[in-house]
Amino acid sequence: MGPTRGETEAKGAPSSNLHCVGIDENGLGARLGPLVVTAVIARVTTAGARAIESWRTRKSQPLLDDSKRLVAHGDVRLAEAWARVLAGSEVTHPAELLEAVTLLPTKQLKQRCPSNARGQCWQPGRERFKAGEFLVADVSRALQKLNKLGITPIRVLSRLVCTAELNARGARGENRFLVDLHAMEELIVHLAETVSSPITVVCGKVGSMSAYTQHFAHLNSKQPQIGCESPEQSIYQVPSIGELRFIRDADATDPLVMLASLVGKYLRELFVERIGQHFTTELTQLRKPSGYHDPITAQFAEATEELRAKASFPQDCFERARSRGL
Repeated sequence: MGPTRGETEAKGAPSSNLHCVGIDENGLGARLGPLVVTAVIARVTTAGARAIESWRTRKSQPLLDDSKRLVAHGDVRLAEAWARVLAGSEVTHPAELLEAVTLLPTKQLKQRCPSNARGQCWQPGRERFKAGEFLVADVSRALQKLNKLGITPIRVLSRLVCTAELNARGARGENRFLVDLHAMEELIVHLAETVSSPITVVCGKVGSMSAYTQHFAHLNSKQPQIGCESPEQSIYQVPSIGELRFIRDADATDPLVMLASLVGKYLRELFVERIGQHFTTELTQLRKPSGYHDPITAQFAEATEELRAKASFPQDCFERARSRGL
């Protein structure tokens, strides 16, 4: 689902419809690989809004649930299938999918990369889709069921924050939780500009935050008004945008947040796979990492240290600086 198509559908929606957005992050607590913050915007009828609000009481769905229950490192085929279906049938390759959903064009993302580090993230090689056509068809039918409920996703959009950007922002005092929040804000502001009516946004809670206005980087200029702030939920009315909710465990209760989390999971896995492939091409016996704080990732970091040193590979492009809580 390309930007023009998504924006056209949203702007052409009947005024009686609502626009709802679900946002979630993937990779916030990782050691290697990017932080991925993803939003899914949907055209929602009144009945659809009721379905979203009551989603937690519905029977668990085998294809749409908390991403932690459905996919894991090494097998994200279901997440890939959702990403492909939401991005549109014209997408035939992972690199095309990435270009279709990234908030910042890949050309702009690559500009940060030193020449001797670019291959880690931007050398797709023989990369291909892994989800079978039957699974993609099943997901397409699940999307049709959402449509019948009055929930019609019209665009998916991700903000990718690479390790180098995380480290650079951390050096300026912006920890990973703030980077996550500010990426959410970027997506909210952008998507609000693509529709003619106010939007309702649900985000997963950022860390243990309850009060957000003091940390906003893009929304404070829009004079957000506090509705409530608690450990379970924080709600704000933002003039010119709509309602913004930060909900604990939103990825287990809101279908649009679930979709965002699934797409983000696939995109992050795509980059972690590229990182593993980049170094195991030479170190063929090395197991590919998940990028999180686990023994295989620790072994991967240790085993590639000499190779990276010989290539003058910048450490800030490889691993998050622990001293700054990244």
